[in-house]
Amino acid sequence: MIRLAQLAHWSPRLFVLPLVAGLASCSQSPAAPTIESAVGAGGQVSSQQLPWLIQATVATTPAPPPAGCLAYFTSVIEGTATHLGRFTGTGSTCITDQVAPDPSPPFTPAGPGPYATAQFTNPRWTLVAANGDELWLEAPEAVGVFSLANMAFKAQGRQVIVGGTGRFDNATGEAQVGALNDGTQPADDFSGRGWIRFR
Repeated sequence: MIRLAQLAHWSPRLFVLPLVAGLASCSQSPAAPTIESAVGAGGQVSSQQLPWLIQATVATTPAPPPAGCLAYFTSVIEGTATHLGRFTGTGSTCITDQVAPDPSPPFTPAGPGPYATAQFTNPRWTLVAANGDELWLEAPEAVGVFSLANMAFKAQGRQVIVGGTGRFDNATGEAQVGALNDGTQPADDFSGRGWIRFR
């Protein structure tokens, strides 16, 4: 069983959904996620909802875990998103379920096995647009799988928009998101597709 102390070796390339965490260089890398490959072709939009796409890099650092978290990471997020433009941001990741070797993970990262999996949440991401408006996101539940051989990483989950400031005051929405790291990148590549509603 992998010890939680080993999570420190993930820094600074864990998985925060992070989003966001540009990706101009990512589009040139075969290991980089695309909207279609990372999260599929979902994100149906109604007449009251606007399509929302996000691409980012997410760099994480271990931090003391608060109550309820087996391990905890803070994140620096940079990227672009529709209706937000280029942004910078911060976030966090709380690992909620024990990390353990898994012979049959739900999906596999780029690296060779054996693999380990973890359930995690992103309690709050704050994305800041160029004009200072903030957009707030949370990931209620996500799954990350990493290679014990080279720490290559892949994660999938859902992020929910829970408000913001300025034009994003009372914003709502959600997106299917994914993160990838081939085991050599200093930060995870993050992308998502979904919808947003704001004033």
